Amino acid sequence: MRKKKFNLFSNFGVNYRNGPGSGTRRQESINSAGDLEIYESDRSHERGGVSGNFQLGTDWFVNKQNTISASLLFKRGLEDNVATINYRDFSSDNELLESSSRLNEEEEIENNFEISLGHVKTFDKKDHKWSTDFKFISSTEIELADYTQTGDNLENPILQRSDNDENEANIFFQSDYTLPIGENSKFEAGTRITLRTIENDYMVEEQQDNGDWLVFSELDDELRYTENIYAAYLIFGSQIKNFSYQFGMRMEHSDIETELVQSGATNPRQYTDWFPSAHFSYEFSTKDQVQLSYSRRLSRPRFRSLLPFFSYTDNRSNYTGNPDLNPEYTNSIELGYLKYFEKGSILSSVYYRYRTGVISRVTDLLEDGITTARFPINLAFQNAYGIEFSGNYEITKWWDVNGNFNFYRAITEGNFKDQEIFADTYTWSTRWNTQIKFSKTLDFQVTFDYRAPRIVPQGETKAMYSINLGASKQLFNGKGTLTLSVRDLLNSRRWQSITRTDNLILESEFQWRARQLLLSFNYRLGKNKGRKGKGRRGGKRGGGGGGDMEF
Repeated sequence: MRKKKFNLFSNFGVNYRNGPGSGTRRQESINSAGDLEIYESDRSHERGGVSGNFQLGTDWFVNKQNTISASLLFKRGLEDNVATINYRDFSSDNELLESSSRLNEEEEIENNFEISLGHVKTFDKKDHKWSTDFKFISSTEIELADYTQTGDNLENPILQRSDNDENEANIFFQSDYTLPIGENSKFEAGTRITLRTIENDYMVEEQQDNGDWLVFSELDDELRYTENIYAAYLIFGSQIKNFSYQFGMRMEHSDIETELVQSGATNPRQYTDWFPSAHFSYEFSTKDQVQLSYSRRLSRPRFRSLLPFFSYTDNRSNYTGNPDLNPEYTNSIELGYLKYFEKGSILSSVYYRYRTGVISRVTDLLEDGITTARFPINLAFQNAYGIEFSGNYEITKWWDVNGNFNFYRAITEGNFKDQEIFADTYTWSTRWNTQIKFSKTLDFQVTFDYRAPRIVPQGETKAMYSINLGASKQLFNGKGTLTLSVRDLLNSRRWQSITRTDNLILESEFQWRARQLLLSFNYRLGKNKGRKGKGRRGGKRGGGGGGDMEF
């Protein structure tokens, strides 16, 4: 709603989701006594619940050159998750020894609160702009789970429970300045501060015969993780006739500390990194262009990858994070050729990437000879080079297609527990999308994804593919949109892998969510124009190329 110098915007959403999933596992391992341990398991789970979000904000148009924006966002989710795992233990000659079952009933509560403030100042000269943003995000997630395990050799069920409290707070401050110089040059500068705090309090306990609960000391600790990042960048770009170039430099200073409260272990780290980039382009004609780019960048570990504990659903397979993870670094160089056609374009490129501190999950067999732990570590390095094609084509005014094909070789090397880890893989992936507009108010989309098999450290992953369908209908003179979609039409999106170590062979298949049918409806109360965002320059696409210097 716009009135004079103020614009008020708001949205409210409700979501209900209920999704089944499943998995299978076969493991052969050698225990400390040198005996062969064999077991199989099958898993089924159902996750779902209700979530909602509410946002309220305003834009204040102070004058023609200054705009101040503010908004509040609140999200809340309630889920009830149930999982059942059936185990079958075998002798070394595959004779069934015991069957058992484990039931997990979990209640999950999520809350997310966000405050955003922004200021945009424009100047008389076109594209001369200064923008500043502040954002505070607080999120909590509480998971309370009860476990009941029964078996052929158990007189009474084993009763366990876990309490997992996850809290994260983020403060962002960012300021970007753009100054056009002459007709063909531009200078940009900016700074960003990111302050991040994570707390993860986790505990597992088991009921004793007398009714008391005994805490598992190895599964009882509290993580405190603080990450303070201070960054700044400079960019200069220009064009001389058919030749254009851009140079940039970004600096980041990181101050990180990890603390496990119960054990008293701490790991403080401070380091400063520099990230140069250079991009060159030459136009032979309006339809032919060659591009060359170099960039150095980093990828920080995700939230879940840092948590040392977060699930005890399968007590024979511990899937955890690693609070001592460091970022991984990538040096990338790409040479590309862009060709425009009357109704489309195609970009073909060759690239090379050198990555250090590569984050990869490894599997380790624990002392009991049957339980495995899977967690991420920083491996040494990876060399990857390949060829990539991206294109789009308008078949008719109402039918267009776009796609991507990427073929590459990746060589990964590292060490884990004084053992060398090596993987050399040739693999490829592709993604295709087509959109058909039956009318001005009705359109239909089909998306196909395929990822070929690949060799990874400690084993291999098998091929995975999926097809998504979607139809969208505009209603009520464009104010309403009704969307019906099917994700994973053939129910084929399954993670299949084989893990091999000196004392372990593990074959597994896992499907987090089965084929999904989604129905959504959106209704816009105001004019169907949308709010104008400040906009950020995006990279050309995913793949081997370097992006721009903006955060």
